[in-house]
Amino acid sequence: MKRRGLTVVQRRNMAGRAFVYPWFVAAIIFVLIPIVMSLIYTFSNVVIQPTGGYVLTPAGFANWIKAFTLDAFFLDYFYQGLAEVATKLPLILLFSLFAATMLNQKFKGRGFVRSMFFLPVIITSGALVYVLDTNVTSDMFANNGEEAASVMLSNADIQVLILQITNNADLASGIVGIMDQAFVILWASGVQILIFLSGLQSISTSIYESARVDGATGWETFWKITVPMILPLVVVNVLYTIIDTFSNYNSELLRYVQSTIFGKADYAYGTTLSWVYFISMFAIIMVIVFILSRLTKHYSE
Repeated sequence: MKRRGLTVVQRRNMAGRAFVYPWFVAAIIFVLIPIVMSLIYTFSNVVIQPTGGYVLTPAGFANWIKAFTLDAFFLDYFYQGLAEVATKLPLILLFSLFAATMLNQKFKGRGFVRSMFFLPVIITSGALVYVLDTNVTSDMFANNGEEAASVMLSNADIQVLILQITNNADLASGIVGIMDQAFVILWASGVQILIFLSGLQSISTSIYESARVDGATGWETFWKITVPMILPLVVVNVLYTIIDTFSNYNSELLRYVQSTIFGKADYAYGTTLSWVYFISMFAIIMVIVFILSRLTKHYSE
């Protein structure tokens, strides 16, 4: 009896497996195994041998307890990271939505302006942002020049003006702090602007035309049509912004973890800090996603 060959579907399945299996094996070797080993490190002490290699000795929850009770630097940097996310997240989202709304309008040179907003995402990295931000700050205060003094005086004048209007020192310092972060916020909003812009362009113009025929104002159409239609994208941008802020190269906590692992060669404790950071970030993301998902469901109903 003549042996039948493989069918077209079987050959396609084999070709697909040939592409997937190497990735799957590489993921196990280079991702899954290191993750499991890092978790083992958190419950161990890593002793580097003079002749090479290392030895793991059981430590229980000592590294975890040290992170929350004995290490004052870690908690301080961790709270700073939370404050940074709480400050930057609404500012980046509001600016991204505002910029996307403006870029969605028809005007001359719209393509060039759009590319200018997205250009930082293409040419930059976290390290470059840190260098640029540091250079700007150092130029402002270099040599105690008159320009630096004028910038400092300008910021002080703004803070005094806000303090006179609001009679609230915390609010005045907070507003001035936001103004100081304008460069970073602008630099970190490229992806969010693109996501919001794609969402705005997916809304049918006939919906806005029907709303205008019914006498709806621009403000009403924005809150009753635009916002509900792009709420799922708000969830995406919130997730991206939180992860991007937590993993920012300028994060003091990430630098502290890096110095603990590579500077002090305390691999076990540094890995524990990384896991605490990851679990905390994951928990915060899950809570925010749950709240926003309920809000999106409420609007869709």
